[in-house]
Amino acid sequence: MCLLRCVVVCDLADSTALFERLGDQRAAELIRRHDRLVRDLIREHGGQEIDKTDGFLALFERPVQAVGFSLACQRALRRFSTEEELPLAARIGVHLGEVVLWQNSADDIAKGAKPVEVEGLVKPLAARLMSLASPGQILMSGVVYSIAHRAEGELGALMPRVRWRSHGRYRFKGVPEPVQVFEVGEEGIAPLRAPSWSGKAYREVPLWRRPLMLAVEMIALLALLSIPLWDFFRPQPAIAFAERDWVVVADLRNLTDDRRFDSSLHEAFRIGLEQSRHINVLSDLQVSAALERMQRDPNSAVDRTVGSEIALREGARALILTSLAEIGGRVRYTAEVVDPVTQATVYAESADGVGVASVLSSVDRVNRQLRERLGEALAAVTEDSMPLEKVATANFDALRAYTMGMQAKRANLFNDALALLRQAINTDPEFGRARLELSALLVENGDRAGALLELHRAIEKPERLSVRDRLHAEASIANLSDTPAKVIERWRLLANLYPDDFRAQGALGYNLWYFGNRYDDAIRAVEHNAHPANPRRGLGHYLLGQLYMGQERFDEAIEQFRASEELGRRFENTAYASAYAARNEFALAQRTLARGRASGSVYSQFGRMLTAATFKLDQGDWAGASKDLASGHEWSDITDNLRQSLFGLQLGLASLTEEPERFAGLLDQRLKSFVAARITQDPLWYAEHQQRVLLVAWLAARAGQVAIARQAMAHLDSELKIREYPILWQWHDMVVAELMRAEGKPDTAVGILRGIADDDDRLVLVHVSMVDALAESGQHAAALEEARWLTGHRGRAYSETTANMMVVPLNVAYSRLGWLFQAEQAIQLGQADVAAAALERFSHVWLTNQLPPPVSGRWAAARAAVAELATGRGAGS
Repeated sequence: MCLLRCVVVCDLADSTALFERLGDQRAAELIRRHDRLVRDLIREHGGQEIDKTDGFLALFERPVQAVGFSLACQRALRRFSTEEELPLAARIGVHLGEVVLWQNSADDIAKGAKPVEVEGLVKPLAARLMSLASPGQILMSGVVYSIAHRAEGELGALMPRVRWRSHGRYRFKGVPEPVQVFEVGEEGIAPLRAPSWSGKAYREVPLWRRPLMLAVEMIALLALLSIPLWDFFRPQPAIAFAERDWVVVADLRNLTDDRRFDSSLHEAFRIGLEQSRHINVLSDLQVSAALERMQRDPNSAVDRTVGSEIALREGARALILTSLAEIGGRVRYTAEVVDPVTQATVYAESADGVGVASVLSSVDRVNRQLRERLGEALAAVTEDSMPLEKVATANFDALRAYTMGMQAKRANLFNDALALLRQAINTDPEFGRARLELSALLVENGDRAGALLELHRAIEKPERLSVRDRLHAEASIANLSDTPAKVIERWRLLANLYPDDFRAQGALGYNLWYFGNRYDDAIRAVEHNAHPANPRRGLGHYLLGQLYMGQERFDEAIEQFRASEELGRRFENTAYASAYAARNEFALAQRTLARGRASGSVYSQFGRMLTAATFKLDQGDWAGASKDLASGHEWSDITDNLRQSLFGLQLGLASLTEEPERFAGLLDQRLKSFVAARITQDPLWYAEHQQRVLLVAWLAARAGQVAIARQAMAHLDSELKIREYPILWQWHDMVVAELMRAEGKPDTAVGILRGIADDDDRLVLVHVSMVDALAESGQHAAALEEARWLTGHRGRAYSETTANMMVVPLNVAYSRLGWLFQAEQAIQLGQADVAAAALERFSHVWLTNQLPPPVSGRWAAARAAVAELATGRGAGS
């Protein structure tokens, strides 16, 4: 069979060396893990694996699919290398053309042949491109480039980072015509440079531009110019720095009116130089000792004259003078290198900025420039330097601690971040921005009262916060003490006032989703946060992934999760893994969850436990899910709020597994526990408490326990207050509808349920209630469509995380039960084939011999009804 296909040849560079370095066993395990990774990516991008040796040969129908796979492969291999701490890289070649495919016979396969064979000129040419590529490089022919480049919009979130390069025409051994070679890759990952010539491939260039001729031309040119140029430009001796020479840093000469910089910038500059591996900075103690020997006050100012003398006394090679001045409306920071013998400036570096906020950045730039000129390589400067956060504090030690704390936070190292931010505040108790960030960490760990206290302390000194930071603090206070409607309006105001405020956009989107289930509005806000201009957009990409998952846009969701990971943000990966689980790819889900980094907080531990339990329930492992949920009660640091959420989770699971009498007792027991639980005015804890009570009411009404349901409703706050919480109001109306249905008024229940929110914002459980209400009112066709909604919205089932994800396992269970519901409604409509197909799907996702009794009974009844319906239809025909 002759087909037009895109051929990708992917080879792991220096794979043989791995066996020499690691030994056979470990290297083989590493190769197996690499192969599983690549195979998953081939399948994700619609490819077909054909062959496997040191690398892979794969076919793709479209060039953009091949390019997408190749980019994903290089990114994944880069992560893999980091995790394994080994220099692994792949060479990839891509070509498009006709291939001949045939299936080998069963006998040939049994003798070792591959199931599918591929031949054609396109195959060796793709291999030539691969062998030409450098490690980490993706090379393609001109025909692949022209088609894939036009379709690059399909690369999604990757597109802004992808670069295309033309490397000219190459001649390959055995190929008569030259081939136009292009490269595609991401900056920081791909070489993005012309590949080296080899014996089997070389670039087609004119004779005068070939390497040998260029070398001859350069030698002749240098011979003509070198002598006069050297004589003309010969530098005069200044200071020849040797490795580990000492320098003295003078006091900052502050020519502005802002005295806050007098000590902080001096320390910032000193510490920047101290990071160098080539320069030693004389310490303050050494300078004070030198001043004493000079019979001066140890606290004397160190200027050009005094500093030069200290340098001479202490054997330092140079004096460095720094100054800050306002020139033409701009703030200029300057560092001069002074010869202590002559007190003359040898050279100087300076950087300009606008406003006070630019000064720290200017210090960092001058430091880098100076260190380069002192003989330090740029790469070493970058590696050794720690970019400082641009926040307001006069204390440099506090700034360093804050910067390190933010790095730990982005790496999901909760305890480290907490300790460093507290250290920053201890060093500078009026460090308002540090208190803002500390409050966010405390919220994550469930200490919302502590977070509120930090926020109030931050705004006690408004002059230590920018206007924007004050608005952030006030909105964050609202998050901890006001209703969702008012919280959303505060964040919306901030986002409108500062369209470039990425944090405000992200907070607005999060609150729209968490408190309102408003996916479309939330996505519009979070897309602003995930903008390429936001240097901390990793969190936005992750949240966007959760929201896309809730709209069943799984490919886009996974791409957002990957983008977040590639930007250095590390999370528990509960949502990332759930995107695979929602697509029934549980092996990928488990690997993704295992790759996540737990922050160390109890809420992080809770999320991972709950996700693992939900995956088990989704695959029909009822006992395993129940065991995981029970394990949470054994934690020593579990909070009262989390324990009540665990009770809610177990109650939801029991509604599907327990017999009616026992379940009625559980409902009564849990209601008493929830009502007795301590609540505060915190809007989140208030909402979670009210939702737990409403969960009892909803489950009780569905189980026919009307008295318990009404008792639960009597413990709720006024309807007026509940209306201020959109999610609670949905729950309230769900319960009222279930009570109407329990009292024999299904038509009334349908009317109430249809009035709940917009179609896109309704909770999954609203659709569950709708199935039963429509069925009991005789609207079986409409009930069948609602059941289909449940099985078709597994992403939404996983993404609703209100009340500590309390309903996620129940949502996911109903996404499976939707197949059983479809069968039951199809039976009522006399559609035996539809019912049989739905039961087949149900038995495929859950083992029917392991179903809990309540579900098993419905399954058996549906099977019998389908058989009877089919028999009756056969007799009638």
